[in-house]
Amino acid sequence: MGQQPHAEKFSQMSDRRSHYLAARTGAFALAVTGALVVALVGARAYADQPNNSNSAKTSAPVRDTAPPTVAAPVRSTVRVIVTGLRNNKGVVYCKLHERRATFPSGKHASIRHAKVRPAGRQAICTFPGVPRGRYAAVIAHDENGNGKIDSNWIGIPKEGYGFSNNVQPLFSAPSFGSAGFPVTADAKVTIRVIYR
Repeated sequence: MGQQPHAEKFSQMSDRRSHYLAARTGAFALAVTGALVVALVGARAYADQPNNSNSAKTSAPVRDTAPPTVAAPVRSTVRVIVTGLRNNKGVVYCKLHERRATFPSGKHASIRHAKVRPAGRQAICTFPGVPRGRYAAVIAHDENGNGKIDSNWIGIPKEGYGFSNNVQPLFSAPSFGSAGFPVTADAKVTIRVIYR
């Protein structure tokens, strides 16, 4: 019977110690959580502020880690001016080749095409966005508008045609080298139509 009060007193002390430790632990957790919230809010507020030269004096310099920008390839506009048309009938076709293997009549995705109606017995084909390089142009005057260049029984064209540098072949098509021209900036190429 004499030990009962001591047991109750010890139990009460244990309960008080438990409450005290719980309160200390809770306060510490709350303090840590509050510090984290303040740090996060402060960082967000600092990030949202405009750049201030005065505050930058006290902060460490930030190195630019962005990769260097790569300059876009230089592109030009090539204008092919077709002169010497014998009439304003039909349409004029222009092709701009950048490959030796496709010139003058080959097919390839790199070939640029233009189709214009003549006026004043001339036509202007415009090719925008042409990268630097060497090119050769061929033109044809489809007078009857049937989508092809008519020729006679031995293959000589009956409608007008022409090549850059005004190359006039006799028995075969011109080479890319003879008709080629460099494009380093906006260029203008004049081609006079050949009629046989």
